[in-house]
Amino acid sequence: MARPLKIFMRGERVARLQQMLIRLGCEITDERGRFGVSTRDAIKLLQNEKQLKVTGIADDAFMAAIGGGAGADVKEASPQARDKLLPEPGQQTTQAQLEALAQLLISKGIITETELNEALTTAKPLRITQAPLT
Repeated sequence: MARPLKIFMRGERVARLQQMLIRLGCEITDERGRFGVSTRDAIKLLQNEKQLKVTGIADDAFMAAIGGGAGADVKEASPQARDKLLPEPGQQTTQAQLEALAQLLISKGIITETELNEALTTAKPLRITQAPLT
C-alpha cells in the first residue's frame, strides 16, 4: 500500500498525481509538486463522481478508481509512438504538429495558455528538427 497523498504534502508523487488530475480535466492551480487546495478539491470532485468516500486524500482506492493504480506513474509514449509524431529528418514541422505539441504541453501542466500566448507574441521564427533519441 502506497502512502496516501494529502494536503500540504509535496514532491514528485504529488506532481505525478497532479498530472493525472489535469489529464482527467481538472484545473490545478497549485504549484507543481505541492498538494494544495486546488489539488484537494479536484480529488474531492472525482471521489464524488466515482462514488467514493469524499476525503480529499489520494489513497489506493482513489488511484485505482481514476485508473492510476496504487502509486501509479504517468506513462510516457513509446519511442515508436513518439517517432510517428515527429517530422522525418529534413521535413518541415507542420502547423498541426506544432498546435498538437502546444496542446499536449498545456494538458500536462508543463506550460499554461498564458505562457504560450506570451511566448508566441515575443517568439522569433525557429526551425524544429528531430534530435536523435537516446
